[in-house]
Amino acid sequence: ALACFVWSLQFEVMSWGTYDHAAIDVIRRVVSVGAFALMFVSVSIEPSLAAHLLAGAASVFSGVFLGLQIHLTVVMCVQNGFFGNYTSLRVLDTMMGLALCIAALLSEVDVLFGSAHVREAEQLRNGYTGKLQDAQSSKPEDKEKIQAEVSASGLEKDVDDAIQVLLDAGMSTPTLRHAVSQVGRLCRAGHVNWSMLCLAWFFGLYISFDRIFTTMEIHWHYRDPV
Repeated sequence: ALACFVWSLQFEVMSWGTYDHAAIDVIRRVVSVGAFALMFVSVSIEPSLAAHLLAGAASVFSGVFLGLQIHLTVVMCVQNGFFGNYTSLRVLDTMMGLALCIAALLSEVDVLFGSAHVREAEQLRNGYTGKLQDAQSSKPEDKEKIQAEVSASGLEKDVDDAIQVLLDAGMSTPTLRHAVSQVGRLCRAGHVNWSMLCLAWFFGLYISFDRIFTTMEIHWHYRDPV
């Protein structure tokens, strides 16, 4: 973000007043949409090297957007103050750029959590045939005790189903098991995409403040002269 801010500032100085804000605005829009698309794909596919690369690319795109947005916001604030010529909306866009950078960081966290879930599921599946009676245990006496209690309760199939839900979804709750019984397997249902949650929260705030600032800018433009 800092590198893009310095680059855009240097470009403006070298252009001797011919700095094309419209072209930069197009670049900002492209990189912001690109950052969101890369983040969305990185957390939607299976955790892998490709997911890490997409999350890294989303971080770069988000930084480019934030850097360009900071430059534009600083220039407009110097010229107009916080209000006037819709400067407040540019400040709001800068906050959204910061949100994109945070979400890009969280997308990498999501990929890491997803990779950890895959490793844990593989460890649980190691030697597991889908039935509790075939499960392995480091202490045979514990295995015998657990199997005896499950057999006495008559809930062997329920236990097997609960373990399968845990392997597929990453968690097993009564509600989730009921949902699986109705619709089938729900892979990674227990995994939360924090990056998408962050973006959804910030986007909701963005829409709200955009309406407020737009109304204030209109009143500022048509205010009575003092």
